[in-house]
Amino acid sequence: MVARIDLRVGELVTTTTPAMLIGDTSVWRIETIDLSEIDVTRLTLDAPVTVTFDALPGLILPGRVHAIRPYGAERLGEIVYTVSVEHMQSDPRLRWNMMAVITLDGN
Repeated sequence: MVARIDLRVGELVTTTTPAMLIGDTSVWRIETIDLSEIDVTRLTLDAPVTVTFDALPGLILPGRVHAIRPYGAERLGEIVYTVSVEHMQSDPRLRWNMMAVITLDGN
C-alpha cells in the first residue's frame, strides 16, 4: 500500500530523498514507547496480548510479543523499553501511527 507520496510536480528526485512511503498492511507491528523496567520483566517472547485502539472503540485484536529490545532508554527520568507486538488479525480501518493499548493476557 502506498501510504504517502513525498514528491511534488516538477521536483527533482535524488537517490537520498525518499519518494514515497509504502508498506504491507497484511501484518501490523506495534512498538511500545513507555514500557517500564518493572513491566518489561513480565513479558516473554510469543506471549499472548490483547490490542485495542483509541480511535476504534470496541475493536479488540489478539496479538503476540514479537521482540523485546534488551537495552532500555531514559525517557522523562525513567528507564523504558521498546517491545514489538504483532497482530494475529487485522482490520481495514487500521492506519499507521494510531494509538494502541497492549494488555498482557492474564493480567
